[in-house]
Amino acid sequence: MGNLSEHFNLGEFQCHDGSLLPINFSKTINDTVEFLERLRGFMNFYVFDKTGKWLDIGIRIISGHRSLTYNRRIGSSDSSRHIAGQAADIIPNIGYKYFSYQDFHKMAILIDKSFPNRAYRLGYYGRSKFVHVDCGYGHGSTRWIGN
Repeated sequence: MGNLSEHFNLGEFQCHDGSLLPINFSKTINDTVEFLERLRGFMNFYVFDKTGKWLDIGIRIISGHRSLTYNRRIGSSDSSRHIAGQAADIIPNIGYKYFSYQDFHKMAILIDKSFPNRAYRLGYYGRSKFVHVDCGYGHGSTRWIGN
C-alpha cells in the first residue's frame, strides 16, 4: 500500500479484521504519522545519547485503524481515535531496553513544543507493553499510564 511518510505506509494501519481503510484515511492519519516520524527521530537520538551508537530504531505499529465492529470486539471505546483513523499503538522495534514511560513522556513534550498549534496524546500501557499515540483533536495534549 502507499507510503504515508518515509517510514510508514498505509498497510501498517490496516485493521486486524481485514476491513478496508476509510477512503479519507490517509488525510486523517497525517498528523499522527508526523508525530510518529518525530518520535522515531527522538528515539534514535535518545538511544545515541545513552549508548554512543546510532541504531536506526524504527517503530512497529501494532494497531492502527480499527473498524467500529473490531474496536467493540476488543473492548475499546466507541470514541477511540483508532476508529477515526487518528491513532496508532506502537512498540519500538528493539523493544523497551532503552525506554520507559518517562522517556516517551519527555519526547512527547519536545514534539508538542515543535507543534505549538496541535495537540497530541500519548499513553503508555506497561502490562501490554505498547505506546498509544493520537491527535488529541478536542482533547488537548494529555499523557497517561494504563494497564
